[in-house]
Amino acid sequence: MMGLPPPPEEGPKDLLMVVVVSVLLAGAGIAVLFGIGILLPLCGCPGQTPLGVTLSMSTGTGTCIAGNGSTPMDCAYSFRIEVLSPPGGAPTLTAPDLVFRLQTANHTLINATFTLRLVTPTGCGLGEWDQAGTQWAAASATAECGAAYAHSIPIESGQLLLLKPGPPGGLPFSNPGDQLSAEATGGGFSGTVSAGLA
Repeated sequence: MMGLPPPPEEGPKDLLMVVVVSVLLAGAGIAVLFGIGILLPLCGCPGQTPLGVTLSMSTGTGTCIAGNGSTPMDCAYSFRIEVLSPPGGAPTLTAPDLVFRLQTANHTLINATFTLRLVTPTGCGLGEWDQAGTQWAAASATAECGAAYAHSIPIESGQLLLLKPGPPGGLPFSNPGDQLSAEATGGGFSGTVSAGLA
């Protein structure tokens, strides 16, 4: 009875080909990862540092100077900002690295007009986020700061975000669970940070 022929032996050429292909694939993977690490900071894209390890916002406390029915300029929610430096450091967080939205507890977008003003601990206006135009601009009272508006406003601990409603009639963003959400859009950061409205 004849047996099956023995399987062909793998020669040194086959082994060499496997090694060469493995090295080439590993090199290509390293080159791609290295390229991403260089390009992300240059393109202004969301990056490697999670926003939540750098930025936190306190619960927004609502105040109305004249009570319910006052004009929008008399009403605001105040959010205190804290900026932490994670182990290994992080890029400098600036205002243009962030966009903002109002959302419910279920992260559903709240269709409401608002402005967001960045101020120093003493109330000096640094810049304003225009929700309609989705961009930062000079604050309405920059003269208090003694300096001209700078596009790359650094976000620092102790600053406040003042959320002001667009329509008159007091504080419209008061449903339980409503939040102000900050989303990173560049500067080496990624992710979102949210704070409730009280």
